[in-house]
Amino acid sequence: MDIIFLGTNGWYDSPTGSTICTLISSEKYHIFLDAGNGIYKADLGEPRKSIEYYEQQLMITRAIGDRRGEGNALFDTSLALDGLGKQAEAAKLAADALAIYKQIESPVVEQVQRKLEQWQG
Repeated sequence: MDIIFLGTNGWYDSPTGSTICTLISSEKYHIFLDAGNGIYKADLGEPRKSIEYYEQQLMITRAIGDRRGEGNALFDTSLALDGLGKQAEAAKLAADALAIYKQIESPVVEQVQRKLEQWQG
């Protein structure tokens, strides 16, 4: 079994510390411990694979009514799409995520807004 620190994800940093993303990997399973937007670090150069994970995350979060998780899945997908050069699709999903983040008064509203503005020119 390997435990791999993937870094801090920057979403919920506070004066007491930063949230982390960690991978626990074994022969049979790969488990992500992520407090926010860290799963994109696991694509290892395969953004299409990340998009598959985010689509699964989106279905689950919608099914259980997890609005923050839904916003995260949408925004993470937008970042992966941007990596594929699909800024128009990325901007659409980021706008959807931003609407959710505003509704739930998430601390990441400004960060997502800046990225969306960057894509929209």
